[in-house]
Amino acid sequence: MMAKVRIGLLILAALIAVACKTVSQAGRVQAPTLQALQPSQEPLRETATDYDHGDAYEIIRAIDFALQNNRPDILRDMVQAENVFYSRFEGEGNTIVTRQEFYEALQQRVGNGAACQGYMFVPSMPWMLVWVEGWNPAWVQTDYCDISGCYVLDEPWESSSTGLVFDGESGEWELIGVYNTPSRGNDLIACSQVTSSAITAPENGMGRAGFVDLSCAGAPAQRLVVGAHAQVCTLRDSVFMRSSPSRSADRIGRYAPGSTLEVMYGPICADDWSWWQVRDESGQTGWMSEGGDAIDPYFLCPQP
Repeated sequence: MMAKVRIGLLILAALIAVACKTVSQAGRVQAPTLQALQPSQEPLRETATDYDHGDAYEIIRAIDFALQNNRPDILRDMVQAENVFYSRFEGEGNTIVTRQEFYEALQQRVGNGAACQGYMFVPSMPWMLVWVEGWNPAWVQTDYCDISGCYVLDEPWESSSTGLVFDGESGEWELIGVYNTPSRGNDLIACSQVTSSAITAPENGMGRAGFVDLSCAGAPAQRLVVGAHAQVCTLRDSVFMRSSPSRSADRIGRYAPGSTLEVMYGPICADDWSWWQVRDESGQTGWMSEGGDAIDPYFLCPQP
């Protein structure tokens, strides 16, 4: 009889445990469902876990999201290699750190007020630089390496502004290094141009890793080439240089017919035009449309 009672109590205890477990699971607060970033009609809201690694503009949105939401893991996951380089200046030798060391450095800094400042594409290279300012604590570099070896700096180099270096040669933008130095200023396009608007890199367009040219709907055939020179080829009207590839962007320069400019990067499709990043003889960099309209089929032509 006692054995039957004991067995009954054990069964009752098991049923109670199962019931408690079921109630506990039912009462849990479910984590928000992660939603994939759509090809960029609006900024990121809840997550940046799923995004197109081949689209520069989604990369910038993800960086902005990570900084604002204390998510250093998002930046870590942009690193595909085992190591990341640190450099005080472009062209200088590099200090190499592991991916884990880089992540630990990010954990100390992300979420402390750093913000995405601006970005630029490197002429004639599959690189994009994204500058972040306001790091706290500042990034510190104590040594410097080149082909002959590594050396201790006389004084540690500190900077609260860094350029994140992305390589797009593989077809995806991969974070490969950090320039531990203030930004290029006027050469940058503000991150807010991306995070607060619907700018999107069209398929195989500028901003896509891999740098495949495209044809823009509604625009004349593209004739400019990155690395070559363009000439303003309108009949009479001057052509504006703008701060970003948009008809509504700020005007930062004006160029008369015959003016020559170096083609730095592009194209990007916007407002039924092909836009190119160009630089004038004074070093001013901005965006200009290749054209055209009813009067001038092209605004910019290859320099004869």
